[in-house]
Amino acid sequence: MHTKAAGPIHPAWKILFACCLVQFGGLGVLSNSIGVFFPAVCASLHCTTAQISLHVTIRGFAMMAALPLASRLISRYPSRLVLTPAAVVLVCSVGSMAFFSKLWQWYVASVFYGFAGGFLFLNMSPILLTNWFFKRRGFAVGMAMAFAGLGGIVMNPLGNALIESLGWRAAYLIFAGIGAACILPFTLFVLKRRPEDAGVRPYGAEQSGSAFTTQAEGRACTRKRPAGTLAKDGVLWVFLGVVTIAVFETVFIYHFPGFALSVGLTTAVGSMMSSASMAGNLASKFFLGWLNDRAGSKRAFLLGAVFTMTGIMLIQVFQRSPELLIAGSFLYGASMSMPSVLVPLLILDLFDRGAYTSVLSLSTMTVAAMGGMGVALVGWIYDVSGGFTAAFWMAQAACAVGVCLLMAAFRMRNRRCRRREIEK
Repeated sequence: MHTKAAGPIHPAWKILFACCLVQFGGLGVLSNSIGVFFPAVCASLHCTTAQISLHVTIRGFAMMAALPLASRLISRYPSRLVLTPAAVVLVCSVGSMAFFSKLWQWYVASVFYGFAGGFLFLNMSPILLTNWFFKRRGFAVGMAMAFAGLGGIVMNPLGNALIESLGWRAAYLIFAGIGAACILPFTLFVLKRRPEDAGVRPYGAEQSGSAFTTQAEGRACTRKRPAGTLAKDGVLWVFLGVVTIAVFETVFIYHFPGFALSVGLTTAVGSMMSSASMAGNLASKFFLGWLNDRAGSKRAFLLGAVFTMTGIMLIQVFQRSPELLIAGSFLYGASMSMPSVLVPLLILDLFDRGAYTSVLSLSTMTVAAMGGMGVALVGWIYDVSGGFTAAFWMAQAACAVGVCLLMAAFRMRNRRCRRREIEK
């Protein structure tokens, strides 16, 4: 195996570029922008927000069921054989929604959508990029997941314009086509599971000698544990509580078009709020990934929580001001960087490297389940209370609890490390 790539550019950067495009087309276009369809579909089918939101819940549970299998297959088999079939199923399930006329059809399609999304949305980039990057891991994961935000920035206003001019059915087909163009060429021809498959070492490892470990392993305890012992580790359960809360904070973006209508504004304002959130998502993924590499995942996560709470506060207080709603939405966008960027990096700080794939699988199952339930929960609160105020207050309280749980997880991790040092 060569210690350096043949040529001036390490192939890890090609993998990063491919992950960026897959995240743009998959998570950005086909997931983060789907909320723009809710008002039009509700009006066409004469259903409630909670009823159409239920298909996102079903999608989340299907994704949760697929994630353990997805993690194992992505870690063990060539990427093109695992990811390409998933991409085809994902694109077809979204495109098929253009032809639906009954709610149950969305529910059935969401099973396939969620199962395929389990391979492409949450685990793929963290697993591949932590394999390919020894240095600048935070930057690489942040960059890839930022493109999901970029997809939302582009597709929310474009989707709103397409729905108004061509109708929601044609817009679904266009979304599916864009997703296919962004995903399939890279899953087929570019993505590789690990640098050894290309005959190179991870980026940055060639300066680190023949034996190398991650920087995070030095901060966490380096002694490996069998994955089966994780269930006995209290850090895991506290960490999953943090993940649950972090995911709940992200679901409001699906409801911004409906929120705008509820306060007497137009769906165009709602789509601009969604786009501003995606812009904040994009900026925070770059910034918080960079901050992780310099100050650690804990400080990066805490700052993301501050941005989130401040953004929600602005949305709560200035409901009649489109400008301040957009500003609040931009800050709120940091919430979406926490599950996708900081959670995988927190795992490297809180757990042994040998447990990374197992913990990532559990955390992404939590992301999938809570993402689906959270969208439906906020829709239900709106239908019951006639507004989003109660849901916003719930989000603020949950965010504060999440910060406390994060601090507790790191204290428990430190105690665990001290016990291991004593045992030595």
